[in-house]
Amino acid sequence: MTDGKKIFPFIALFMIAVLPLLGACSGSNSGSGAPVYEKTIQQMTEYIEQQMAASGVKGLSIVLVDNQRTVWARGFGRADVAKDVPATADTQFEIGSNSKTFAGVMIAQLVERGLIRIDDPLTLYLTDFSVNQPLGFPAGGSVTIRNMMTHHSGIAGDVFNGAFTIGSPRPNMYRWLRDYLRTDYLDFPTDFVLSYSNTAAALTAEVIAAATGIDFATNSEILFDTLGMNQTAASLDSPKAAASMSKSYRSGQEVGPFYCNIGPAGSIISTANDMARYVKMIMAGGMGERGRVMAPATLEMMLATQPYPPLDHAMHTGFFWIVNDADLDYAGRLCWHNGGTAAMMSHMEILRDHKLAVVVLSNTAEAGGAVANIAKHALKLALEEKTGIKPPPPFAPEYSPPVTWDQAKLDGLTGIYVRSNEGYMKVTRTGGALQWTDGAVTTTVIPRANGWFSAADSQALQYEFTAISGRDVIVAHGGNSAALLAEKYTPVAIPAEWHARVGTWDAVNLDPDDFLRHLPGGGNPSYELSVADGMLLWEDTRVVQPVDAARGYVRGLGRNMGTAFQVFIVGDDNHEELQYLGVRFRKR
Repeated sequence: MTDGKKIFPFIALFMIAVLPLLGACSGSNSGSGAPVYEKTIQQMTEYIEQQMAASGVKGLSIVLVDNQRTVWARGFGRADVAKDVPATADTQFEIGSNSKTFAGVMIAQLVERGLIRIDDPLTLYLTDFSVNQPLGFPAGGSVTIRNMMTHHSGIAGDVFNGAFTIGSPRPNMYRWLRDYLRTDYLDFPTDFVLSYSNTAAALTAEVIAAATGIDFATNSEILFDTLGMNQTAASLDSPKAAASMSKSYRSGQEVGPFYCNIGPAGSIISTANDMARYVKMIMAGGMGERGRVMAPATLEMMLATQPYPPLDHAMHTGFFWIVNDADLDYAGRLCWHNGGTAAMMSHMEILRDHKLAVVVLSNTAEAGGAVANIAKHALKLALEEKTGIKPPPPFAPEYSPPVTWDQAKLDGLTGIYVRSNEGYMKVTRTGGALQWTDGAVTTTVIPRANGWFSAADSQALQYEFTAISGRDVIVAHGGNSAALLAEKYTPVAIPAEWHARVGTWDAVNLDPDDFLRHLPGGGNPSYELSVADGMLLWEDTRVVQPVDAARGYVRGLGRNMGTAFQVFIVGDDNHEELQYLGVRFRKR
């Protein structure tokens, strides 16, 4: 997330002063031999202070859990800077996309009860749901409950117009989403590539309601009660969300509060102590504080690695849970998620084989990296203190000597590559090497005997030019993990109609209460459509491939890639409006 108009429409819904220990439990041995984690707590206290200072985090809470024992729960900094209110382990924060895991639990419960089958098409539960097949790809299969939970539905990722509002909630958001999607296209064929989708996650609220006859918020409250989570609410408009709610901060300023109107995607509010109850249920095989949430077999089904296609590299999922982590995979089975709203960040992670868990919550938009660093560092220290298992030494790839490729072979790899997040690279040949510029960084790589490329003086990062699922791509290998970096793109002819649209486009239908209007530097967003390197570009970061005079789609493989651009003729004056990710734009 970034400030002002640049934030639209991407949001992570995927943390100064220090206080005395609040609400902490150090788990005294009492002859039991249970670790007390004194070393972990001491080191983490210093580490959290450093991370908060480095990122400008205003307030933060952490809880560390060993099986069914809360061994440390503490707040740092301020929940309300202006009123000098300290953050504690009972301060409420927005948990953002960690809300998705609760939706995963609810759907697993419904599978257990026989009310949902995860490979059923979405239309079985939402009979009026429809969306067009993707532009630029062959038609795929049905959108199912499973591929919605694993982010392989192909539904556009962040259709956010009114998803976060100030002043009051937007009760018709789900209805609006379904109406909008009928005019839209899938980004990709189903089960083609992982493409994180808050939109698909939001629609699971309607699935849960259709299967139970009860809305998502009420289903959530039933689950919270079974878990003993008395300070957790399904949304900001719940009476439980008022008493101990933290303020939120962005760019050093207090912002919001904002209502999240796409419930399962990110609306839940909770505390560190309440989230401890949640992770304890996972480590107890589905048993909550006040009763069983699900059978152990159902929990294993929910957390099992789901099928994934060849293009997926970095992230593997269960039912809205991520089940791999290159930083902590040495500890065995795990599950985790993170979350972000307009100004709050969170990270939750569980080492299942060692029954250790941590949750970090923060009230500062810039805290995304800090909460992840804090959570992972805490687990590494706690795992070593509990078991003696230390993090492995830094991954050292097997040395592969440089080789010489003929120029024709190297030239075959040159061209434009569209990144999987945003932007593009122009890969050129320089002698016997390849080179590209990404922002201010120029990367030069040479071929190696293993068939990959790397810098001449290091193989810490290696680049594999390969074809997967019929797409020419670059896969980046670093440490013991890999990620889809970019896809090769040959620019197509730009029709005259699209050339005529080059210029500044202003949003014309953005919800009056949308959060974008109420952030530092916010207002009515505007974007530039331009042409460079023979390509049509949206804000210089999205390569748009025209399909015809009125349609195009974003190139690249990843979140919010593949998304359709459409032109509509509207109004008495028959002016053009450009539609993209839920918003209509008019040219100045």
